[in-house]
Amino acid sequence: MIGAGHVGCETCFFLAEKGVDVTLTFPEPALDIKYWMFKKYFQDKLAKDNVKIYPRYSTGKSLQKG
Repeated sequence: MIGAGHVGCETCFFLAEKGVDVTLTFPEPALDIKYWMFKKYFQDKLAKDNVKIYPRYSTGKSLQKG
């Protein structure tokens, strides 16, 4: 999964609960969750679900917004 906002994290939770081996990557230094209470919950749940996390990871490709 690329992207560590709410949607990316929730997708990781869903897949992990289905038994999928999930890896989360994102270019930012930390999860992109705005509120600290949600960030802590997401970090704990990702760890509990054994999701591998790779912050500051870039695919080497640039995506244009638009």
